[in-house]
Amino acid sequence: MHCGEFVKSSWDRFGGQDNDVLKTMAQRYMSAQPAESYTYRVSSMDGLKRGLDYRYDMEMTSRFPQIHNGQYVYAWAKLWSEEDTELPFSLSCYGPVTVYVNGALAHHANIEQEVFPQQRSWFRLKLKAGWNQFVWQFMKTGTGCGAQFGSGSIKGFPLHFVVPFGAAEGAEGVIYTAPIDERRADFAHCDILASDKQLIWHPRMTWQKEELQQTAAERIFGASKGQAVLAWTSVYANEDGVYELSGTYKGKLIIMCNNEQVEVAEEEQRGEPSDLNLLDTTVEPSRAAVLNSQRAANKLGSTADLSSLEGTSELSSHFAVKLSLQKGRNDVWIWMIEQDGIGVNWERLVSLEQGAAVDLTDELSADVTPVAPLQVEGNSHAFLYSGPYEQPLSLQDTIALQSMSTLHTTIEGPSYWRTDMPGGYVRPFAETSHYGRWNYPLGVTLYGLLRLEDEEALQYAVSHIESCTAFHDYSFWDAQMFGAPGINHQLVGMDSLDDCGSFGATMLYAHARQPLAGADSLAARIAHYITSEQSRLSDGTLYRIKGSTNFMKDTMWCDDLYMSVPFLVRYSLHTGEQRYIDDAIHQLLQYKEYLFEPSLNIMHHVYDMKFNAQNGAFWGRGNGWVLFSLAELLCHIKADHPKRDELLLMFHELSRGYAALQGENGLWHQVLDDHESYEESSCTSMFAYAFAIGVQEGWYDEPSSYIECVRKAWEGLKKRAIDEEGNVYGVCRGSGFAHHSYYYKHELMPRLNDTHGIGIIMLAGIEAGKMNSWLEAQTRLEVRP
Repeated sequence: MHCGEFVKSSWDRFGGQDNDVLKTMAQRYMSAQPAESYTYRVSSMDGLKRGLDYRYDMEMTSRFPQIHNGQYVYAWAKLWSEEDTELPFSLSCYGPVTVYVNGALAHHANIEQEVFPQQRSWFRLKLKAGWNQFVWQFMKTGTGCGAQFGSGSIKGFPLHFVVPFGAAEGAEGVIYTAPIDERRADFAHCDILASDKQLIWHPRMTWQKEELQQTAAERIFGASKGQAVLAWTSVYANEDGVYELSGTYKGKLIIMCNNEQVEVAEEEQRGEPSDLNLLDTTVEPSRAAVLNSQRAANKLGSTADLSSLEGTSELSSHFAVKLSLQKGRNDVWIWMIEQDGIGVNWERLVSLEQGAAVDLTDELSADVTPVAPLQVEGNSHAFLYSGPYEQPLSLQDTIALQSMSTLHTTIEGPSYWRTDMPGGYVRPFAETSHYGRWNYPLGVTLYGLLRLEDEEALQYAVSHIESCTAFHDYSFWDAQMFGAPGINHQLVGMDSLDDCGSFGATMLYAHARQPLAGADSLAARIAHYITSEQSRLSDGTLYRIKGSTNFMKDTMWCDDLYMSVPFLVRYSLHTGEQRYIDDAIHQLLQYKEYLFEPSLNIMHHVYDMKFNAQNGAFWGRGNGWVLFSLAELLCHIKADHPKRDELLLMFHELSRGYAALQGENGLWHQVLDDHESYEESSCTSMFAYAFAIGVQEGWYDEPSSYIECVRKAWEGLKKRAIDEEGNVYGVCRGSGFAHHSYYYKHELMPRLNDTHGIGIIMLAGIEAGKMNSWLEAQTRLEVRP
């Protein structure tokens, strides 16, 4: 289907106004995929963890050593879906397993599956839009109890479950019961599970009575003599003003408000509250933060319990400080230093200007609203915690921890924000479908946005990329702690060119224009992977030694030129090291040796080393990746490079082959030599992009036919592939491969607004416009007297 069949095309709306077409495409994409931060959730260190295959390991025998054969354990979690859909899942069994989804039987392991934990089964489950309730029934037998369960598509859909009820509802994870003696079929229904007061749920997410006698700092960290713990909260004030905060504490305090520090004075020893002083160095007593349970609940949409925030222990010293609060948000950091105890209780906040006292145990205050500084699902308290440290950090270093991409250097090693919950850590999760994610189609999409020379699109793309690069180090720590990261899953699990090259090249393009946090170290890691870790043949050619399925092993794909060459080129520019461009050259020439079809001057999609054969299918986008990558390389290769002429010859040969196969509507087809296959937009865009660059760079001796190809292609895209709202049609979905064209023609169907094509189409429009402007300039030069 193309856009002209049912809706107005961009040609109908804009005609030749190409900038309007491109801007509309960009605006549609950015509106559909708005810039949103990661979702933060609590995760328990004591909970069920995912492995690097993103499946939860729900092995129960080690968690309940006394469980006996015939007993049952029930696990429960929920999973969000944006729409009614069907998703792939994977299961390995330690014993008999039954899976229920939304109260209905979804899967029951057979008698072979339940005795082979190393065996995987894959199946698809239907989900409804909204929250989907998953219940697992595990029976203990001689083989064990429990299962590994999770995503059936590690790279495509690395799911995480969410705690469905209780004090930590909204936290990441799966909760599970202690063993029970009888099978309860009615437990398939989550309302019955939730109402059964006899069930004991794990992991523990609330403190025991004796732990509540301690302060939060004591029960979370157990800090030793002289060690420091940081607490962070926020105060929202309706008006600018000066307030007195008073309470009790033990140990020593350093309190920082916004960019200042506050001296703490004991009430018995003071006449007036301490003033807010701006200090260059950390002082012993400092500044103040506040907490009100109902206010936090109003702001965060969860229930806060004041008594559990700092405990009920008696704190011997009283303090009072003045805070100059600004209208709106005021961040408060409190350093607590252990000296025969550690902790603080906040009691009253008094507006000194209005004379109105605010009791922090009251439900509401007209003056201020103290809340958690970050919305963290599963957290009901107004403080986040970090530590323990040998000593408090400086004011500047403390404020730097507000950047959520920063790991904390504590006595115990790298760490992150904690919550007042047993084993509770704050963790970011990528829960958007596009923004903030790292994958190769998005790399091309963002490259198109960066090339638009539009400030809004530039900042959107840079922000997306930096959300990945800045969290690079954190992602590895997260995986080390919890088995699988909540973000950057393809970077952490990097084992293919798809995982790094495309997005990495776009990252370097953006980094050269606007420095990105974490980009240098990440680029070095990608370069090391491509040059030293990715599988290569004895002649140095990159190939796939493994695949997601057995038949994909030992293959060489056209696609991998784009997943390697542009990055190698840009990393060579970034470092000044010629060896990376030389490697890129080697790859292109070697791939031609394996995949080139001289009778058509085009490329087979895949070379299969299992059969020592080309796959016999001329897939459009696979060929597009080749010419696109070759053009990117030729733009940056030195004029005197000994391989330049050989590369230009390859460019000319491919250009002739592709030009001869252009369709009557200006578009190329999904199977290039089969014009009964559908018109495909992404390959059309890549051919037009490369041809347009070739014209401008003077690579063609006779450019007129290629100029006409570009113009026909861009007009065809505007008429048939881009509608008036900027939606994109005719882009083939992500592919596997086959040894015949039928698969490409009849099974690889196009998808609306597929990210394999959005950025590429924008790039084609950009270069088509630049080519026309260049030609006009050349004409003016020729007619100048």
